[in-house]
Order: sequence, then C-alpha cells, then structure tokens
Amino acid sequence: MGMLTYVLLLFGALAGGFVSGLAGFGTALMALGIWLYVLPPSLAVPLVLICSVIAQTSTLPSMWKSFDLSLVWPFLIGGLLGVPLGTMMVASADP
Repeated sequence: MGMLTYVLLLFGALAGGFVSGLAGFGTALMALGIWLYVLPPSLAVPLVLICSVIAQTSTLPSMWKSFDLSLVWPFLIGGLLGVPLGTMMVASADP
C-alpha cells in the first residue's frame, strides 16, 4: 500500500470520528465513502464496523449515569431475540 492509501485511511477515520462526535452516529456513512476507494469491501466493512462500535462504546462511560435501566429492558430483550434471528436470516439469504 502506498502513502496515498494510508492518507485516505487516516482521513476516512478522522472524518468518521468527527461526524460521530458531532451527530452521535454516522461513522460508517462517512468512513466507508472514503475507504471504499482504497480498500476492497471485504476489508472495509469489518473495519468500519469495528470503528463504529469503538466510537459508540467510548461515549458510554459519560452517559452511563443517565440511563434508566427499567426503560432499557424491553430493548435488551428485543435485541437478544432479534440478533440470533437476524443472523440466521442473513446466513440463509442468497447474496
């Protein structure tokens, strides 16, 4: 990989981080638009997912005290049921 590739990767990461910090989401929207110019989709997609999870996880400690756990349970239950179901559906989908 050349120097331009590394510069675009860094620029995409910084742009994704900026948008995520500004809006609270959008790391993947911003970073993928740049990273797909220099990386194959099979590498760019997992990389942007990892970056998105890290960006959102880094905001969790500052917001943890404001969570009302009694309101979170329905979303947790829905996620625990929906993620395995969605994973099975994606595994059986015809690409």
